Amino acid sequence: MIRLPAPTQDPNVQALSRLHRESRTGSVLAAWQLTNRPMIDPNNLESSPFFLYKNGLLLQPTTDYTVAGDVVTLAVAPVVGDRVTAIYWYVAQ
Repeated sequence: MIRLPAPTQDPNVQALSRLHRESRTGSVLAAWQLTNRPMIDPNNLESSPFFLYKNGLLLQPTTDYTVAGDVVTLAVAPVVGDRVTAIYWYVAQ
């Protein structure tokens, strides 16, 4: 097992220790405010470490969703019963 480094102010080290997963079910809104602000390149979302799943299927960035700050907007709003899960890196404040 590899131990995680002790907390530091170095954002690279912080990013390594801050993988987050969150889900929502039952919402029919296309926009979703995440708990944290993902570490992404807004100009290159396809290469960013951000993964969004709907009912277990991986969605495609820019085609199925966009991310602006801490808000994800789905191209097609979920229906009642859909489960949307986001997995991403973030830097803790």
